[in-house]
Amino acid sequence: MFSTITALGVATLFLVSGIAKVTNPSSFRSVLFSTYHMPRRLAFVASFGVPLAEIVLAVLLLVPKVRPIGLIAAVCLFLVFTLTQAVAWSAGWSGECGCFGSLKRQHLGGRTLLQVTLLALVTSVAMALSINEASTHVAGLR
Repeated sequence: MFSTITALGVATLFLVSGIAKVTNPSSFRSVLFSTYHMPRRLAFVASFGVPLAEIVLAVLLLVPKVRPIGLIAAVCLFLVFTLTQAVAWSAGWSGECGCFGSLKRQHLGGRTLLQVTLLALVTSVAMALSINEASTHVAGLR
């Protein structure tokens, strides 16, 4: 139950975030370049790739048969977000975090780093529970 509720919540988060970034890719690209100091070409690719990944992950998390895969991928993406924010913040870079594109502007800092870290932790627990449920089901123990 926990893994299902978490997956649905994370799916909603990714869907809203991905759509917000897709509808205004230049704003997200600007954040990637100015806050995270990405080279322009990489920022251009990431401004489409990140929201696409978020939307695809949202779909995976909504489909029960592939939900464990979606949770694994979501944890990986949250870890990338955590690492990216930690590096930027520790380097003293400042600006918007870009977490929700132009929908909700938040400044990069301890608060956004804590939020994404907690999301990674909660999603990791849901992932472990989901994998355990799936393996128990496959083994015929249910």
